[in-house]
Amino acid sequence: LDSLSDSIQKFIESTERFRHINPFVPFSIKITASASVINKNLSELNFWHSTTATIIAIRRGETLLLSPGPYATFLENDIFYFIGDESAEEKVENFIYPN
Repeated sequence: LDSLSDSIQKFIESTERFRHINPFVPFSIKITASASVINKNLSELNFWHSTTATIIAIRRGETLLLSPGPYATFLENDIFYFIGDESAEEKVENFIYPN
């Protein structure tokens, strides 16, 4: 049991070290037909103000749009890549797919 506990602790420490080395590991979310944001752009939705997440890229089919501006529009089947704090993933999920 001590060995397992030590292994878990080492894993947690290495994960934290990696997070400090590369704090910009992006999250992603796919836009489906049930998304409340389809055909709306980031600016009109106040995306950043609502989520504190920053969109860094959009995968649209075979195209990867890097650093899209405030007028980037959510389209069905897009995959949005974003960065933010630890709560960003949940905030974006709830913003795009409100219950």
